[in-house]
Amino acid sequence: MPKITWQQILFYGSLAVVEASPAALIATMAGSNVWLALVALAALAGAASHYSEPWLPERVQQAALLAVGTLLAAGVFALAAQASQNAEFISGGAYLALLGALYTFWRGMRMGDQDSLTITRTFRVSMGVLVAVLAGGSLLLSPDQAMVASGAAQLVGFFAAGMLCIALAHHAEQEGGLQQIEWRGVGILVASIVLIMAAAMLLASFTGGFAKTMLEGLITLLATVIGFILLPFGLLLEAIIGWLQGIFAQGSGMDGITNQFEALQQIQNAYGQGGGSAPSWANLLIQTLCLIIPILALIAIFFLRKNTTARQRTTNERRESILRWGEVAEDLAGLFGRKNKQADLRQALAALTGGSAASRIRRSYIRMLLAAEAHDQQRPTSQTPREFAPAAAQALGQPAERVAALTAAYERARYAPETATPQQAASAEAAWQQISASQKK
Repeated sequence: MPKITWQQILFYGSLAVVEASPAALIATMAGSNVWLALVALAALAGAASHYSEPWLPERVQQAALLAVGTLLAAGVFALAAQASQNAEFISGGAYLALLGALYTFWRGMRMGDQDSLTITRTFRVSMGVLVAVLAGGSLLLSPDQAMVASGAAQLVGFFAAGMLCIALAHHAEQEGGLQQIEWRGVGILVASIVLIMAAAMLLASFTGGFAKTMLEGLITLLATVIGFILLPFGLLLEAIIGWLQGIFAQGSGMDGITNQFEALQQIQNAYGQGGGSAPSWANLLIQTLCLIIPILALIAIFFLRKNTTARQRTTNERRESILRWGEVAEDLAGLFGRKNKQADLRQALAALTGGSAASRIRRSYIRMLLAAEAHDQQRPTSQTPREFAPAAAQALGQPAERVAALTAAYERARYAPETATPQQAASAEAAWQQISASQKK
């Protein structure tokens, strides 16, 4: 078993916070504060997936992880149900905590596949989700002040952990990996993050009233614009409704419809007073299905996690725009982004000048990425290296096993370069040489 360094603990701990925070905040706003439990769950899932992979077959590993994840999620559910102020055992917050635990465990299993690109994308998406959940929950659910304060603290913790995780991920992909980081460097990095957040919170405290006024003004302006846009449709709908009312008023059509509604209401009242057992049974069945289907869907993800299909879009390998401007902007970005991406990959290749096993493996993998680029096959930022391997093999016309072996060696050398051996480096270089030779034919 490879030795775990404090740099890896810091990196994967911050990544666990990033992965667990969205589900934890949703459960918190519903009344179940399970943030710490979900962070620990994500970390345990990552460790279980990493250490079980070498000595368990894939299907056995997935079944074992599913069993472990289900048991841990049940524990989180019991914890949330016990702490819930709702008298019912299955409260809304406890049920959301159960779903969040299953989702967090699945995300934690993927932590070993993440790199700086996928982590940055996850951070951006999760940040938007957290802000929307905190703002929407505060306005719509009217939670108590303790829940709002806890949600705000989780948002601040997520932001700090996310910046630390992204910085460490970039360090991990440089020559020497995470091992080149010292306590002094981490201290400076953490201090910088704390200062930035303190300055932002101080600025928010001074401008909070002004910002609230501006936000209310923007919402009012937006509602006014939407109202003007929908005004013609509203007038047309009003005219149609008036015309229909005039037609029904001329005959007995409205009376007939009213009588039908009254008859249906009498039937419903009869069943509601105990006139029949079928509706109660049907309602119980529907409620049970509504509770079980999301759980089954999350469990199914455990078996589909390695077969995720790529979205058919090309993005810059190093720079991804936060905004999505549609196909036209995507095509324009493709014209200019390809050269930038290839230049970034070549710069990364030139920076790996060492003779260590990890550097040799990384050089071989980057050369494969450049070869895939030449065949118009870019790696989307939404994909991990393992998920990109089938597309790369198809674009290069290579056996899937050859590309998968090179990808697996790269993943091992990325965050744990000390575990890379000269034999693995030689195998990676041999795989690249076979790929390169086949491209020249």
